[in-house]
Amino acid sequence: MGIIKQLPPLEAQKIAAGEVIERPANIVKELIENSLDAGSTVITIYIEDAGKKLIRIIDNGCGMSPDDAKMCINHHATSKISAFSDLTTLKTFGFRGEALASISSVSNIILQTKEKNTIEGTKLTINQGNIVSQESCSTPIGTDISIADLFFNIPVRKKFLRSNTTELNQIVYLFQALCLAHQNVHFKLYSQNKLIHNCPATEDLSSRLFQVWDQLISSRMITIETEQSDSIKIKGMISDHQLSRYDRNHLLYFVNNRWVKNYTLSRAIMQGYANVLPAKKFPVACIFIELPTEEVDVNIHPRKEEVQFINPRKVQNSIEESIRKTVEKKVSKHLNIENDHYIPSITPPEFKTPYSYKINDNKHDEIFPAFDHMTNQAYNLYHNVENEPRKTLNTTTISKYNFHENSEQNNLEHNSKKQIASPLQSIEPEVYLQHNYIESKPLIIGQCLSTYIMLDTNKGILLIDQHAAHERILYEKFSSLISAKESIPLLFPQIIPLNQEDIAIIEPYLELFHDHGIVIEQLDPKNLRVNSICVSLKNVNMQEVIAYTISYLNQNHHLENLETELLHGIRAQMACKGAIKAGDELNMQQMEELINKLNNTPNRLTCPHGRPTSWHLEKNDIERKFKRKL
Repeated sequence: MGIIKQLPPLEAQKIAAGEVIERPANIVKELIENSLDAGSTVITIYIEDAGKKLIRIIDNGCGMSPDDAKMCINHHATSKISAFSDLTTLKTFGFRGEALASISSVSNIILQTKEKNTIEGTKLTINQGNIVSQESCSTPIGTDISIADLFFNIPVRKKFLRSNTTELNQIVYLFQALCLAHQNVHFKLYSQNKLIHNCPATEDLSSRLFQVWDQLISSRMITIETEQSDSIKIKGMISDHQLSRYDRNHLLYFVNNRWVKNYTLSRAIMQGYANVLPAKKFPVACIFIELPTEEVDVNIHPRKEEVQFINPRKVQNSIEESIRKTVEKKVSKHLNIENDHYIPSITPPEFKTPYSYKINDNKHDEIFPAFDHMTNQAYNLYHNVENEPRKTLNTTTISKYNFHENSEQNNLEHNSKKQIASPLQSIEPEVYLQHNYIESKPLIIGQCLSTYIMLDTNKGILLIDQHAAHERILYEKFSSLISAKESIPLLFPQIIPLNQEDIAIIEPYLELFHDHGIVIEQLDPKNLRVNSICVSLKNVNMQEVIAYTISYLNQNHHLENLETELLHGIRAQMACKGAIKAGDELNMQQMEELINKLNNTPNRLTCPHGRPTSWHLEKNDIERKFKRKL
């Protein structure tokens, strides 16, 4: 007897259901798309236990006859297509006839439906794909379908579902996308019999954005300059240059009004914002792409979540160009500058030093006519300079970056252009020329590219990344002070507006903030209030910290040691926001202070994100570059 055997139909259906039904949100998507295909103008969704216990969707569509109601749960039963060739002209959302068959095999279903011009409707009770009972009922025109006890017969699948908060957020995210795609439909979403979204039909996308997202986001959205090339049309709304997010959750794109996921489209949006948003920040976008159905394949994914284009580069270029033109027009209007007459000045990077030197010889132009751009240090090798004793390195306050609370010498940051004794002046010129200098600590040469501090060591040149170094200093400072739980009440508590979904994500972790001296409470369904903060965070933007926390929780909810990793992420984010930036010009005292602080900081080799704080260019490497050594 052979070892290969035919699986029972029910077991085969359970396995096939895994391709279509991964989580409750997939069921919601399939059923709402069926309602839309039925011509519904009002769709109401009821959720219990994030869809694990109940998903109920009621619509006012065309409904089904008794025969169609019995047929709809059969595998590959559909009214949308009759042959494979129909896929090239497909204009409906559901078409495979797999959704209800797969759903019914892993849940218990009660289906009530009624067609127009009929006296009574039909009610079916379905258990594991089998019709248990059929009866007539009184019900409005349309369909009312309840999915109960998801995965009750597949415990291993049920075990892998995420927390109720995570699963509900997935449903809400889907709900918002469908609301944006179908502005002519009135959507309502209930969770635990509580209305959490009510989105009546609107006439424009801007009004819909206000309904599904918060006012802060919708007020910063701008309409895309509609781009139409050949057969492709791009329209929608995107955020301006002043609004950004920490994740991609607000990047939505629709192909022929179908919400899809596609890496090419995501990359095109980011390319459109190139050189507009800060690093690791993402825009908000709701983009609609219209193109002939024969130029897109919607049949490449079991859940119809992805599409493939015949000419993806063409679509990508259209999106990039639309976004770029729209953002540039907005920025130009903001700056009151016409793009046609604006030519940005491009200044090549140059070596900068915080010193000015007193030159005794005025024959520079005669002796070195071709070296006008030499640095003062190199020029001084050939001229006499006033010898002064080396000034002792002091730990002067850097008030700009709040290294110390004492600010008696804050004016030093404004004195970088005053004449300060050159470090070369403390060394006899002939000694310097022989490269025979031995110092107790590295000699600060200056600042390069307004980003790196250069130090002359006995063995080469040490470059310190000022931002990475200051990040590590602040991170360790926050780690020690936050743990001390020293907090101060705010005279005027800070109100942080959020949408309901974001508040639901962060609410379980407010106690974690409280344990570290940050007292945050939920003021109402759409606002948090910061009442007290840790002493060390008095200059940190708490709204940025909250936004980062929500983004982190969205992306890392699966981590086992989530709280520990979250604390690390929050401290790293606060350090990044409070640190010196690349491009900030520092004077001598500021550089000295930064180096001294770094030397006394643990884990100083890298910043909290893992980037090196310093890099040493060995003397041998330098000499090989100048062909002094082979």
